[in-house]
Amino acid sequence: MEDKLKRNIEILKDRLHVASVLCNRSNIHYSRIKSLLLFPNMLISSVSMIFNNQNFDSTFLRYYNTIINSITVFLLAVQTQLKISENADIFKSSSNTLLTLLHEVENAEGKSEPISSEFISNTNQRYDMIMAALPIIPSSIREKTRAEYGGKFHLPLIINGVAKVSISEAQV
Repeated sequence: MEDKLKRNIEILKDRLHVASVLCNRSNIHYSRIKSLLLFPNMLISSVSMIFNNQNFDSTFLRYYNTIINSITVFLLAVQTQLKISENADIFKSSSNTLLTLLHEVENAEGKSEPISSEFISNTNQRYDMIMAALPIIPSSIREKTRAEYGGKFHLPLIINGVAKVSISEAQV
């Protein structure tokens, strides 16, 4: 029974760690997209202010402002439709929560009394709730993380749950 409990703790710790890495990388990904979409809007606003304060033909300004406003609205619509800011915030929060859960498990391991199966079950439920609430993780991040951690850590099911490869001394 104790071996099974230790194995469950190991699997839980690995999955918490890798899921936290996934969330952190996804947060960085969405934050970059957010910045890339924000920069053109700032540039457009600055250039528009300069043009509007000059003595240009009113017909030119009318067309210019129409085109620029259309581009600005399009960029904002893309950002809103893809929920870029919201996804970045969710991934950042989830990464922090997963790390907190990992620390709770590590702290429980360090205590003199053994970890109960109820503690593992509750932590697994909290982990599952966090993972279920995540937006879609970009495939490039899933693949990179799977390649980096596959075989070394037990992977979360969200990246196909590859088990850690364990080699006993008898197999070496």
